[in-house]
Amino acid sequence: MRIETSKEGDKRSYREMFNISDETIVYGVAARIYPGKAQKFVIDALHESDMFDDNRVLLIAGKIVDEEYWNEIKSENAHLFGNKVFYLSEIEDIKAFYSSVDILVNGGIEAEAFGISVAEGLGSSKPVIAYGLGGPLEMIEDGINGWIITEPSLECYIEGFKRTKVNREILNEMGKNSRKKAVDFSVNSNVVHLLEIIKTENGNTTK
Repeated sequence: MRIETSKEGDKRSYREMFNISDETIVYGVAARIYPGKAQKFVIDALHESDMFDDNRVLLIAGKIVDEEYWNEIKSENAHLFGNKVFYLSEIEDIKAFYSSVDILVNGGIEAEAFGISVAEGLGSSKPVIAYGLGGPLEMIEDGINGWIITEPSLECYIEGFKRTKVNREILNEMGKNSRKKAVDFSVNSNVVHLLEIIKTENGNTTK
């Protein structure tokens, strides 16, 4: 089985690297590869929701933490790798990754305290689809700048991906909303919020 991966030192964009056209909608997952990040759910859900039949592909980046899990994914989806699913290995240039995708996928089956990849995706003007427990719920407004997957099950992942079947004009508008939302989680915004908390606490102590 031939698995498509990126080559170290290759300076082309990931779209160019894998001959992905500008018309193709690209989903992207950037996370360590192990069951907790639900890469298997993501691939299975995209396949079973027929998204791969609608000129859409998936880029996966990240360190392989669980070899057995990854080998199972590759074995079960051999027909998808190299034409619908592309593995980039562990990458350093995350900006190049975000610029290559249209929709960021934050897969998971557990709650996230914050969700750095979600914040980075929003800051890169990308709509995000994520399992909505923990941090992602604060950052994603369902249907506005992304989509929330309500339960960590294949059925809910399938329903979530079906909702992403929108045209590029809508994706661009959702991306703009993502960028606006990202301001709430910027360093400056957090500093202002912290100062407000300190001011409130100091006020309470003087009473």
